[in-house]
Amino acid sequence: MPSLPEPRNWRLLRGSLNSSGGTRDHANRRVEDSLREVAVLRERNQELEGEMSKVARRGKLEELSFEEEVRTWPGMCTSEKLPRNGDYLLAFRDPSGAPLKPRLLIDNKDKAAINETDIKKLIRDAKERHISVGVVVAKDESQLRQIDREYRWSQEDGVWVLRTTRSWLRRDLDVLRPIIEKMRTEGADFLQKNAAMAEEVRHTLVDLDEVEKELKKAAKAIDAAIGLTSKYRVRLQVLCDTTVAQKKPPQRQQDSDDLPKTAGA
Repeated sequence: MPSLPEPRNWRLLRGSLNSSGGTRDHANRRVEDSLREVAVLRERNQELEGEMSKVARRGKLEELSFEEEVRTWPGMCTSEKLPRNGDYLLAFRDPSGAPLKPRLLIDNKDKAAINETDIKKLIRDAKERHISVGVVVAKDESQLRQIDREYRWSQEDGVWVLRTTRSWLRRDLDVLRPIIEKMRTEGADFLQKNAAMAEEVRHTLVDLDEVEKELKKAAKAIDAAIGLTSKYRVRLQVLCDTTVAQKKPPQRQQDSDDLPKTAGA
């Protein structure tokens, strides 16, 4: 029995279904592509947030209090702000994290210049707390007097005094750590019995300050050289771009009359 021809509306319906199926597949692919793009954008956004967070932490570190800043230093611990007789007690940690003796009495100063009264008060506070090392911490190097720079480590009235700044303190503590550990094992008067070593420590800190100054000068010189190099490179590039290449004059063609006559011509 011959098959009946398919009604026209059925053909239209089948075509519509096929078309809708293709549209659905296309839509699915678009959704998958969009989801992949969203995932990539989310990952990039997380990376950017991480970098911005690092920048914010670095900027904020400059505004942190002394206590919060020192707590970020490995191998060091600090007390809460003291109600009197100094600002903080600072100490190195042992491998288990426990604070080690001797503790250091910290007195932060932010004024035009450190004076002798500040040093006397630090020594008095250290003696009242039975501490052998006191540290006066200026906010900036310019606040230290000339005598403070020359005698950054000295002993006065039984107390060893370190004169330093916020930017120098961590470096100074790294230098002094062997001395402080020796005080713990041999007693606070260890350096008093070894005047030559105490003088060597003093010279070491002064020398390090001078080295740091020279490094800063060198860094400035390098920056200046880089800036000049860039400046002159750009300048020469502009000259090269604006200079019109000179054309060579055309070579004069000699007439045949100018050519030498051959014999017999």
